[in-house]
Amino acid sequence: MVTPTAHNGPMSLAPTVPDAEDFRALARSSPWRWRTVRFTAQWTGPYSDGPVRAWIERPNRIRVETLDGRELLDERQVVGSSTGFLIAFDAEALAREPELADPAYRARTAGDRYREEQSRRLAEMVIDDAGLVRRRTTDRDDHDAPMYQNYHWVAMLDPLELADGQHDQDDPDALAALVAGEVVAGTAIEEVRAVEHEGRPAWEAVLRTTPAYDPRCACCALLPGEVADLAEDRRSRAGAYADAYRVRLDVGTGICVFTEELGGEHAGAGHHVRIESAGQTWGPEDPPWRTG
Repeated sequence: MVTPTAHNGPMSLAPTVPDAEDFRALARSSPWRWRTVRFTAQWTGPYSDGPVRAWIERPNRIRVETLDGRELLDERQVVGSSTGFLIAFDAEALAREPELADPAYRARTAGDRYREEQSRRLAEMVIDDAGLVRRRTTDRDDHDAPMYQNYHWVAMLDPLELADGQHDQDDPDALAALVAGEVVAGTAIEEVRAVEHEGRPAWEAVLRTTPAYDPRCACCALLPGEVADLAEDRRSRAGAYADAYRVRLDVGTGICVFTEELGGEHAGAGHHVRIESAGQTWGPEDPPWRTG
């Protein structure tokens, strides 16, 4: 395990023998470990659908295709929103910056604004010498990557829910801990090990949800089960819930590249991502945007 320090230099290599706290830190780190990514993804179980290939550029650009090249989605999304909803600006804001009324202006400047804000927030994070976020100080949905279909996709790209949970609002001690800035674990993490996933370094662990598990959206959680169903006041399956979940995080990006339910009615269900490229800029063949 790496001791947290002030982050004042480039990211070094992550620990070669990770523990549970390292795994949590990597799950918090994705928004700061990549700007562009190309990958294929497929699902089994409740979220099953055909495999897709995606190109994403933070903060707001996304393209999704079938594996044979048929376009499914190609758009710029509003920064700060996973769903692409329109922003309403008041008269005072428009008087200060009339260009905000022009969608093309917002799209052109979104990346610059996003990078400036990310740099500012990076300075506030508790980051260790390996560039892993030991504590996030921003709202959980501040760093959503563009959405495709549902919030399972968003959580896959920023799997914070695998690390940090939600304080019990009815427990005075928990509320005091929340005010004090303490973090509650949303999962129990066991059997952490370094593995290779589709040719890239990854960390694998077996996770169990705690009562504090706080998915990005309970109806499409990375770890679907009783805790998520209770949050939605429903039961999503007639049979048994999973006993645990096998999970992999890509070390380079922090993206959750693999989940698998262990036990229960949907044993084996989950998702599988193959990262083809990731970094700060696109390669010469990317991106294949067909819209402005």
